[in-house]
Amino acid sequence: MAFAELTSARLADISPDVILSALVGDDFDAVEMAMVLQAIGFRGRYRVIARGLPNPQVVRAEISRAAPEVDFNILSLP
Repeated sequence: MAFAELTSARLADISPDVILSALVGDDFDAVEMAMVLQAIGFRGRYRVIARGLPNPQVVRAEISRAAPEVDFNILSLP
């Protein structure tokens, strides 16, 4: 699903337990995604897949501050 298609109605249709994304996409970043998920009431888990982040806890903290109601974490790849 494209970021622009992310709506509460669309999520209700597919009812995902987990949403996976890259840290940065063509038309979004993880902060924007988390904020939209919070705004539309998503109650599942949001996980970002990222490779080679030097300090993932800084990214995790930034996203958690932007969208504190979202269950967020980073899946770090080497």
